[in-house]
Amino acid sequence: MLTAHKVRVMVFGVLASLSLGVYAQSGGALERIVPPSSQLRLTLPLGPLSVETFLREASAVAHVAIGLETIPPIQLPPHVVFHPSRPMQMVPMGGKSMHGVIEALIEADRRYECHDLGSMLEIAPTTQRNDPMDPLNRRVAEFALENKSVAEALDAVRRIFEPTYPGSVGTASSGPPPPDVAQTQEQQQRLFSVHVQRVTVREVLNAIVQAHGELSWIVRYKRAPVSEQTMLLQFEGFAGWSRLVTFGN
Repeated sequence: MLTAHKVRVMVFGVLASLSLGVYAQSGGALERIVPPSSQLRLTLPLGPLSVETFLREASAVAHVAIGLETIPPIQLPPHVVFHPSRPMQMVPMGGKSMHGVIEALIEADRRYECHDLGSMLEIAPTTQRNDPMDPLNRRVAEFALENKSVAEALDAVRRIFEPTYPGSVGTASSGPPPPDVAQTQEQQQRLFSVHVQRVTVREVLNAIVQAHGELSWIVRYKRAPVSEQTMLLQFEGFAGWSRLVTFGN
């Protein structure tokens, strides 16, 4: 059973109490419902890749865009294998609101917090979200896209860090269930525009996702520490396709 932890949060300028690490606004993405027939399960205790896997599945079944920054993996010696500290438990999420889904996740891993941005959810480790050295908190004077695709947006984000980057189509991948071909092509080729000033890279990614309408972003790190050199950025469409770019070495 989940324990209620209360914090004071801002909801349209009014202080309100919500669950630990969940910052919401009325009518936002946290109110979306996971279909009762969904097979979405939260596996406890969480493993090394559980947060990303669970949120990708939740995003797909609830049709909610997310922005996710993960914690760098712990580098275990080659002979060491991760073993849960207690028996595994499968917690069903069908019929729950996204607020309940995120609440359950953060209860299991309190290093994360969630911000409801209305049309999307942004989930990140609290320490990284507030760290000025985090590459996603890098300040950007201006970022502009005019009638560009997801691939072109990915190139533009990379040029924030590498201004002379020549551009590429990225690495496309897809997993189960098999993506709908027509829907995939439409989402990949959809053109959209973004114009923001005096923002962070994190806010640029959020603006791209919101402008596209059926897209999420995921940033993971190959290893510690959190840095541009270890960062991987992935855009993932609601149809199940994804496009990935690796920064640094």
